[in-house]
Amino acid sequence: MSIQKKLRTGVERQNARETFANGISSNIKKGVLYVGGLGSAIENGEYSFGDGMFHLRNILQPPTIFEVASVANHLKADYLSVSRYSAYLKFEIALLPDDFRDDPNLALDAAFHLSCLLKLIKAHNLFCPAGSSVSWDLVSVAQKNSVDFMLLDDFPRRIEFVNSDVPMLDSNDLKWAESYFENGRVLRNKESSGRFGLAFNLYYSWNHTQDMRIALSNLWIGLEALFGKKKDRPVKRMLVERICDWLPSEDARSIGDLYEKRCDAVHGRKMNGQEMGKILMRTHDIFRASLMCTVTVLT
Repeated sequence: MSIQKKLRTGVERQNARETFANGISSNIKKGVLYVGGLGSAIENGEYSFGDGMFHLRNILQPPTIFEVASVANHLKADYLSVSRYSAYLKFEIALLPDDFRDDPNLALDAAFHLSCLLKLIKAHNLFCPAGSSVSWDLVSVAQKNSVDFMLLDDFPRRIEFVNSDVPMLDSNDLKWAESYFENGRVLRNKESSGRFGLAFNLYYSWNHTQDMRIALSNLWIGLEALFGKKKDRPVKRMLVERICDWLPSEDARSIGDLYEKRCDAVHGRKMNGQEMGKILMRTHDIFRASLMCTVTVLT
């Protein structure tokens, strides 16, 4: 193929992308911030959430590196890193209220809170690398130098659950997150204790590493934040008892064995890699169940 023909084909492809974006622009809700996500998708394509606070939708035409660079506000260098992820984004969380415009940190915290609930309920590989001031589907038709991109999660190498398909967040998953959104906010904002807040934050980021020892340590920091007490003696027995009291389906011996593996990991003792993977997933399941139970009973 000649250079001229390649250029013509490229221009035609870009024109087609812009035509598509213009065609769907009227159907996209106007928001203050659009957080792009990987590792999951919305089963029915979109979902309105929280009395107009959020609108979740699948991204139909994720922007290319060229498109991000062309429309980015170049005074903010985040676009250079964001462009590494943009073409792979699967869905977006649009934050709609104008109140968020006056407080960007509030918007980011609300998006993080929802993202963590979605990761908790099903999307265990969920990862939100970037935010945009316009819908990701409309980047291709934005004005030059007009879009503010922000880098959020930037951990390209992380531990992931092995799934054959991207998990779809269905209406039940999304309704669960909506039902317990405020419970989670209340628990995170408790002035009397930062236990839940620390555990909740760690659930979102526990796998943002390739080192399984560090990941396992993160999970146990979360469990100990939920169930540990400063004066516990002996630490192991008291911790195991509380976890089993909170999760009646678990038994003390199993949890105790996992705690011993936690000690092996944090003290650098030799561990089998395959065994470590199984321990990691089992500990994850206990941590996840503990958080979900906490959110649903608002303790």
